[in-house]
Amino acid sequence: MSNAILEAMAHSLPVIASRVGGCSELLDEGRAGVLFEARDAKALAREMSSLAESPSLRVRLGAAAADRARSRFSLERMVEETLRGYAAACSNDAPAAEYFSSRANALAQRSGSFALEAR
Repeated sequence: MSNAILEAMAHSLPVIASRVGGCSELLDEGRAGVLFEARDAKALAREMSSLAESPSLRVRLGAAAADRARSRFSLERMVEETLRGYAAACSNDAPAAEYFSSRANALAQRSGSFALEAR
């Protein structure tokens, strides 16, 4: 997962990225940014031209990217999901699972996110 992409998203910047690694996940398969096939310089040039020529597209993609960064990749959300992962990993130890689950629920309530069920 690219920290540079996450930082750009958090600042409402439109992102163009090649379809490698976690870029597709970060950009929600192109809904929060533009994806092109790796090593396709012509596709990259087309996407850059498209963004350069369309202020409304830049604004729309930047807003979608910022929303996605806040909702899916905030520090609070990542900690919450990590705690839920610990709860699931401790499924054979009820007190430990309850401890991690309760911490995740408390964080979800404080941060205003929705509580996800432990997987």
